[in-house]
Formats: sequence, structure tokens, C-alpha cells
Amino acid sequence: MKPMKAAQSIITSQFPNCDVALLGGSVVRGEATKTSDLDIVIVDQNLPSCYREFFYSNGWPVEVFVHNFETCKTFF
Repeated sequence: MKPMKAAQSIITSQFPNCDVALLGGSVVRGEATKTSDLDIVIVDQNLPSCYREFFYSNGWPVEVFVHNFETCKTFF
């Protein structure tokens, strides 16, 4: 599955109520290698704290950085 389609599927199924979702990293820059993952940033105002998660989905390794608006300001 292509990176954007895979990311959309992950966001729709696992973070359907998020306020913002961004796909970043080497796949977006056109520099992906066979070991590249999908780097997804999720912002959801209803979360009490931030967390990071790694899993496999749609044939891709995925690293998700999940934030609320406050932790997003601190982290970025």
C-alpha cells in the first residue's frame, strides 16, 4: 500500500476523532528506503497526555506521536 493511503487508513481506523494528523519523515520527502517507517503526528485536544506508539499496519512499520494541543506546543 502506498504511504499516504496507508496513513489515511491508520488515522481513520485508530484516530477517527483527532483534530490534526500529519504524515512526515523520509516517505514524504521522497527519500524512503526499504527500512523506512511511516511517521505520523496526531493532535487530539481531548487527550490528557502525550504518548508514542510503534506498530505494523498495512505492510508498513508505523511510529505515531500522539499529542494534545498543550503537549504539542511543548514538544514542537
